[in-house]
Amino acid sequence: MPFSLVMCLALSFTPKVWLLLLLRTAQGLTQGVIGAASSNYIAEVSESHLRGRLMGFTVVGWKSGILLVYIIGSLDMSWRHIILVCGCVTAIPPFIGLFFLPNSPRWLVTRGRLEEARKALVFFRGPRYDSQPEFDDIVHQFNETTSNNTSFVSQLRQTREQSVLRRLLFLIFLLVLVQFTGMVSILTYVVPIFQASNSRINSYTSAIFVGSIQVAGTIVCLLVVDRLGRKYTIIVPSVICSMSMMTLGVYFYLLNQGVDVSNIGWLPLAAIMIFTALFSAVDLSVSLLRAELLPNSLRAFATSILYIFLYASLFVVIQTFPLMVKTFGEDGVFWIYSVCSLLLVLGVAIFLQETRGLSLEEIDNLFRHGRKHLMQQNDLNLPSQNIP
Repeated sequence: MPFSLVMCLALSFTPKVWLLLLLRTAQGLTQGVIGAASSNYIAEVSESHLRGRLMGFTVVGWKSGILLVYIIGSLDMSWRHIILVCGCVTAIPPFIGLFFLPNSPRWLVTRGRLEEARKALVFFRGPRYDSQPEFDDIVHQFNETTSNNTSFVSQLRQTREQSVLRRLLFLIFLLVLVQFTGMVSILTYVVPIFQASNSRINSYTSAIFVGSIQVAGTIVCLLVVDRLGRKYTIIVPSVICSMSMMTLGVYFYLLNQGVDVSNIGWLPLAAIMIFTALFSAVDLSVSLLRAELLPNSLRAFATSILYIFLYASLFVVIQTFPLMVKTFGEDGVFWIYSVCSLLLVLGVAIFLQETRGLSLEEIDNLFRHGRKHLMQQNDLNLPSQNIP
């Protein structure tokens, strides 16, 4: 956090272009570390029935940050002032808050610091909660699935296990494909997209509308993600998102063909607002799965691998969008995004097992041994408890 703030301050005052690029690269590396660590931390300290909502608050924070940038960007401020404001808002409050929080109990168990892990679990669950069964379950799962060796070589070896490798490959597929559904391009190029649509609505005002609907949609998702489950909150919204991108593609096709679209100038804003509102559910569920599907002993290491693919795909999508528009036209690009949303639906429907209501240890057992084994554990009154 302090390093991120220093980078923002330096970016605000740097006089050289080469130094600007260097600082921006360093800031990107810093944000990658913070993003991976924060998602793991929240997933590991959350109770199973609250994990979706608590993880959702990180997505709300991210969407709120995007809205803040849209609002500030619409004002008469230089990019240096925007960086300075955003850096202070996003770095200072979280840095202060972290002083009052202990390490994750599950991470402490993987490091053999059991007594410290027990105290941390009591901190997060409260003194009146009987945390001993949950603590025993965490320790039992760690001892059963690892040799208590958390070295780099040991973790790399664990990724070769069939159960872990399947989950890792599925998450890579999920993270990469999500970036090609259109959300990243819309967030990055929202003003140029509205300008190209010849809409009568101000482009910067439209961007603020889009940012606001993202935040509102994510807040609504917080209320249902732990009730509907991960599969439904990806599949159903993705189908509607695909239809929205298809509609947007049709609009640009008519516009590029010289058809008078002045009577439906509202359509791009409506399609993008529907898309962003529903994609919030997809984004939240994917963020959850990224933290849920991996074993405790391997989560930090594997999440780092996932973030490499995540940010690499983000870079590719952002950098290739103008080239794709030039090659395929706006209509072709949005139709490609529509197809990617349908591929996402297909992949989730075939490969994903529902994780709603399960503890992280139960999720690991589910993917290692199957749901039948998990149900048998529940019948025998073993630590697994919450089977949807």
